[in-house]
Amino acid sequence: KGIYEPSGFDQQKDFTDGIGVDSFAYVPQLKEPGFTFPLLACDISKINSDLIGWKPLLSDKTIESHRSYESCNLIFDVPFENDSPVDRPVFSIVRQWAPRWSNK
Repeated sequence: KGIYEPSGFDQQKDFTDGIGVDSFAYVPQLKEPGFTFPLLACDISKINSDLIGWKPLLSDKTIESHRSYESCNLIFDVPFENDSPVDRPVFSIVRQWAPRWSNK
């Protein structure tokens, strides 16, 4: 029988409540000299882009969801036969499953 006693209290807050503010995810990326932003080493199409922890700017200084990350993502540098980054098993798989209540 364990002896763990939790400290603190339930703050009634889950991971999804703080995405991009309090909560970030491990998203595989490389920081290389000469690049303004880190290079992503995974398919990010199945996660909220706020989990990445940084936002790239487009040439007109605006931010545009996942599309703006394409220039920083290594998955697009590897040739593939199908039209889907999922078919590139060389890179990490990153997924997010939001709670059912957040999909309403």
